[in-house]
Amino acid sequence: MDRCCDACRKHVEPKTFLQCSLCKLKYHHMYLNIKNAQFAKLSKEYLSSWICPSCNNVTRRTGSNCNTPVRSTQVTTEPMNMSCDNLNLDATIDSNSTTSEPLTLDSISRLLDSKLKSSFLEFSQVFRATLKQDIVDIVHSEMNPVIQEIKNDFTNTTDFICEEQKYLKLHIEEKNKIIKNMESENIRLQASLSRIEDELAIMEKNSRACNVEIQDVPESKNENVLMLFKKLCSVINFTVDDSSIRFCHRVAKMNHTSRRPRNILVGLSSTSQRDEILSAFYCFNKAHRNDRLGSTHLDINGEHQKIFVSEHLSPTLKMLYSESRKLTKSHNYKYVWVRFGKIFARRDDDSPAIWIKNHEILNKLQKP
Repeated sequence: MDRCCDACRKHVEPKTFLQCSLCKLKYHHMYLNIKNAQFAKLSKEYLSSWICPSCNNVTRRTGSNCNTPVRSTQVTTEPMNMSCDNLNLDATIDSNSTTSEPLTLDSISRLLDSKLKSSFLEFSQVFRATLKQDIVDIVHSEMNPVIQEIKNDFTNTTDFICEEQKYLKLHIEEKNKIIKNMESENIRLQASLSRIEDELAIMEKNSRACNVEIQDVPESKNENVLMLFKKLCSVINFTVDDSSIRFCHRVAKMNHTSRRPRNILVGLSSTSQRDEILSAFYCFNKAHRNDRLGSTHLDINGEHQKIFVSEHLSPTLKMLYSESRKLTKSHNYKYVWVRFGKIFARRDDDSPAIWIKNHEILNKLQKP
C-alpha cells in the first residue's frame, strides 16, 4: 500500500506522483491540478521538500511551498474518494485552465480591476438611483412647505381680492343708482330751469313792454336827454305829453370797451304809445330814405350820426339779435327786425319770415 495514491487509492507509477516530505503520503500529480508539462519541470529540491495540502493546512509553516504553482489548486485535507477511471483529466484541466496560470501581482491586479469595475458599475447604478431618490425626497421635503405656504398666501390673496371685488361691485352699484337719480334730477331741473327761463323772459318782456331804446345818440357833458327825446318825437311827428313819460335816462353799456354812446331808455305809460313811436320812426325813415333820422335832426353839433329807435330788449335777446344781424348779413338775408319782443329774419321779399327763438334756430339759418 505504500505505492498507492492517497487520493484515488490506486497504484502509483514512478515519476507520476508527489510524496509529502512530512507525512510521506503519495498523490497522483493530476489530482493536484498539475499538468504533465508542469510536473516534468519540477526540480528535485521542490519534489523532496513538497508538502501535501493536509500537512500545509495543519502546520502553516512560513517556509512552506504555499506560493508554488499548485498551491491554489491542491486538494483539500478531507479524504477523497476518487477514481482515475471515472475522471476526464484533460477536460478537468481545460475547464479550469485559468487557474493553472501562476498567481502574480499583475494577475491579481487584473482580477481586482475586473471585480472592482463590475462592482463599481453596480454600485454606481445603485448609488445614482439612491442619490436621485434622496434628492427627490429632499426637494419634496424642502419645497412642500414652501409650496404650501405659497398656496396659502395665494388663497388669502385671492380671497382678499374677491372680497374687495364684491365691495367695489356693491359700491359701484350704489354709485350707479346715485348717478341715475342725479341724471333724473338733472333732467327735472333742466326742465324746471327752462320753464323758469321762459317765465323770466316773459316777465322781462312784460316789464319792458312800455319802453323804447334810442341808440347811437351822441353824448355831451351838459345834455338834457328828456329834451332830446322830445325833439326826436317832434321830428318824427309824434306828440307826447310829459305825463306819458315815466322816466328818460341813459343806461350803462353791456360792452364797456365799446366806443358807441350809451343808449337812452324811455319808459312810457302804455304799450300803445311805444308802438306809435316805433311806427312813426319807421315811417319817417321810409319817407326819408336819403336822409334818415340822425344827430343833425336833433340839432346836435358834429358829424351826422344815424339814430335808431327800437324796443327795449332783454340782455339775452339783445345778444341773440346782434348775432342774428351778423349771421344774416353774411348769408345774404335782406331783412332782420324786432317786433313785440320777437326777432324775425327774411331772405328776400318773397321769402317767409323766420322767427329766431334761440341759437338752435339761428344755426339752421347757416344751412343752404
